[in-house]
Amino acid sequence: MSPPNADIALYLPSERLVIAGAPSVFSVYAQTLAGKAIDNVKYTWSFGDGGQKTGSSTLYRYLYPGRYILQVEGTNGLMAATGRTTVRVVAPEIFISHVQSGKYGPYVEVSNPNTYDIDISEWKLSIDGALFSFPKNTLAGVGHTKFSGEAMGFASATVTASSVIKLLFSNMEEVVRVNQKNIDQEIQEGKKETKTISTSTLQTFTPPLSPQKKL
Repeated sequence: MSPPNADIALYLPSERLVIAGAPSVFSVYAQTLAGKAIDNVKYTWSFGDGGQKTGSSTLYRYLYPGRYILQVEGTNGLMAATGRTTVRVVAPEIFISHVQSGKYGPYVEVSNPNTYDIDISEWKLSIDGALFSFPKNTLAGVGHTKFSGEAMGFASATVTASSVIKLLFSNMEEVVRVNQKNIDQEIQEGKKETKTISTSTLQTFTPPLSPQKKL
């Protein structure tokens, strides 16, 4: 048999930005150099941190921030090619800055202090153990993003002074949390002021808590 030829092109993003610890989807597809679809292609991924996967679309998570070179090989036995891209893995620098009630009910404000948007697709918001999912293709933009209880389903949730609110990865691993105990401690230390709103069940936290990350 003759060796596989190189009349195949693999298509990947030129660069990816992902969050350390968060499962991320990686996809690739192949065509001939003439632009025709290729059937029965087997893909093998090497993520640059020692991890491997197979499939045209796969879920993978990097555990540590850094810059990685991802390579994927595609072959159907007659044609073969290798594609590569750079993956920038960053720490989950994101936190909950406000839990408040507005004109249209309660909302949670998520703060992103970075210079880039963060994909929080299918992450979870936990309010005293009750889970609410961020939809696919949800981005926390640079600055502050308010997520409404009406949109996400927590409009009827009661947030009290003792409530614990968390952000979780899609695999339920904790990213950050806020709770009244920590807030009270910062008040005693003179680092934070709180303002009780009219419902007396929700509080505004100003300035935002320092992020607590768990990978």
